Amino acid sequence: MTHFKAVKVISLLREAREKNILISREDNDLKIRCKKELMSQGFLETLKRYKNDILSYLILSEKWKNAKSPLLKIIASPVQPIEKQSHYDTMHQQEKEYLRFLITGKNTSNAQFTVYFKNLKKGVLEDALSSIFQRHESLRTTFINIYGDVRQVVHEYKRSKDEISYIDLSAMEEKEIIEIATKELNAYSFDLERGPLVSVKVIQLPQDISVLVFTMNHVISDGESIEILKREIDMLYSAYLEKGKNPLPPLKLQYKDYSNWINMITNSEEGKICWDLYKQMISESLSKEREDDKRSYRSGLEREMRAISKENSSNVCIDAAYGKVVTLTPEAGAMYTIFVDERCCNKLKGLSVVCNVSLFTILISAFASVFYRKNRKSVRLSIPFSTRVVEEFQCIIGWLTQDLIICIDIEEDMSVMEFIEVINNIIWESSDFRFYPHERIMKDLDVPLNLLAPGYINFLKKPNYVIGDFHSFHSTHGKGIFDIKCIASECKNGIVIEMQYNINKYCRNEIEQIGHKLLSILEKITIDHGLSLKSILTEK
Repeated sequence: MTHFKAVKVISLLREAREKNILISREDNDLKIRCKKELMSQGFLETLKRYKNDILSYLILSEKWKNAKSPLLKIIASPVQPIEKQSHYDTMHQQEKEYLRFLITGKNTSNAQFTVYFKNLKKGVLEDALSSIFQRHESLRTTFINIYGDVRQVVHEYKRSKDEISYIDLSAMEEKEIIEIATKELNAYSFDLERGPLVSVKVIQLPQDISVLVFTMNHVISDGESIEILKREIDMLYSAYLEKGKNPLPPLKLQYKDYSNWINMITNSEEGKICWDLYKQMISESLSKEREDDKRSYRSGLEREMRAISKENSSNVCIDAAYGKVVTLTPEAGAMYTIFVDERCCNKLKGLSVVCNVSLFTILISAFASVFYRKNRKSVRLSIPFSTRVVEEFQCIIGWLTQDLIICIDIEEDMSVMEFIEVINNIIWESSDFRFYPHERIMKDLDVPLNLLAPGYINFLKKPNYVIGDFHSFHSTHGKGIFDIKCIASECKNGIVIEMQYNINKYCRNEIEQIGHKLLSILEKITIDHGLSLKSILTEK
């Protein structure tokens, strides 16, 4: 079913419900029940014209009810490690990063963390890192293209003297050191085919302080991977410093096993039904908006690829990238940073306890209400969701998060408390779709990301970071992939909210108004969460 037909069918069924017209399927035929005076001849003719499409929609809904239980059984079944091979299946995230690398000739989507040491013992750290590289196959992975099929190759570990680069900056000022580290993170480009996809440096600072700078490409890591590595490096260094043994239990599974398992789920018949339902949900949300938005994902990607091909020759065709690569040249963006003080942050955490939800859910609720417009009945947001659903996945390194699109209907008569509960239910109901990349929906519906999900919100915890200045400020650092991309970080004494925005969509004054409205709503809901949404949405 095309996007237009899906939107039309959903609109017709919604209109029928509003008219108290019951539409059902019986023996592969459409049954319509209602009082005669409720059915106009024009509406009846429209239903007849879309009869087959309505039947397809109803059949899919019934299939999902029957498929959900078997799908959950597949997910709950034990994950088995796969046999050793010369190359393995990849995940969608890996494939899109590799294709972007082939098209542009570079890849600078990196993750970095640091670990500080006093009076560092170099030999002990080298032993600890050697154990890390032996333990995690992702850190020894590269990628190849076999007749259009992207595969990952896991290399055997061979200890090398070049694993760590030592840099002495003990004579430099702290500001100069920070500038050097930041510049390297932004500029470092890994070769995804040749590898390695990890860079390890130890920088000597003044006063016998050393800092380990561990940089890796995003294609083999995510935020949780960083926390795992930091924790394991600390444990190994401490154990080896005391002449102890490796304290880490062996891993039962690696990232290649995770990739194989996810692909098995999504390619199953039950998984395909789940995928169709996800598209159906998105189509229903899109149907509630204006129909004059003709933006095309394919046309935009084609323009980008033609422009890049003039500078960098690539054998990747549009059909290979379509449905995998969101964009090659993001629209221009900027950033506006605002702050929630410690007092309000503590009240929001108290509200999360009262509502029995996470602080992230509270922030999503506030962000969704700010994003709402009166000419848009449904808000779609993209949020990161972990796919570490099996215990054995908790300690492996790799990209195990997926951006999940949630569709939120705004009913202004709801209280804030009710709205938060609705948001929480939507998140968990949508979690069934956590394994499905939004790039495939962009392809099937031919819509760009900032129409599919105009807003994005993520939540990070930085318990050791102290906010020094709570004054909001503008920055030119930002991308316009989404209309607004909101990164909220809970710190020791408050919350930092970085709002990257598309400068073709919002000007500085508009983004300031949105930021101030968000802070106002967060403040108000801590005072009275019985308020109606209407009262906080319509307030100037």
